[in-house]
Amino acid sequence: MTPSPDWELWEGQGYPSSKLNPTIYYYPGSIDIEEADHLYTLVDVIHEDGVAPSKRDARDLVDKAIVVHGQVVDIEGELHCYFGPAFGEGEDGYHVTHKATWVELDEYAD
Repeated sequence: MTPSPDWELWEGQGYPSSKLNPTIYYYPGSIDIEEADHLYTLVDVIHEDGVAPSKRDARDLVDKAIVVHGQVVDIEGELHCYFGPAFGEGEDGYHVTHKATWVELDEYAD
C-alpha cells in the first residue's frame, strides 16, 4: 500500500507569501482544510513540528491562515509554485504540473 501524501513545510520556490515571516505548509493536491480529517491532520503536524506549543494553539493559527490553491512543477528535483494553466510534458519542454494546497500561518506569538 502506498502511503498517502501528507502536509509538509514548504521548501520550494516562488510562493508569493502575504504574511510577514510566515510558516508555510504544503499539501500535494487540492484539498479543503475545513474538512475535519484534513483540518485535524494539519493541526497535528503543526503541533508535532513545534510550530505551536499545543494543538489548541495550532488550531488558532489555522483559523487565521491564508489558504492558497495552485499548482507545483518539479524542475530538476525542486518544487516551484505555478499559478498558470495546467500543462504536461510537451515538445516545447514544459514540465508536468500537479495540484497543490498551501496554508500560510502567522508566526506563533506567546
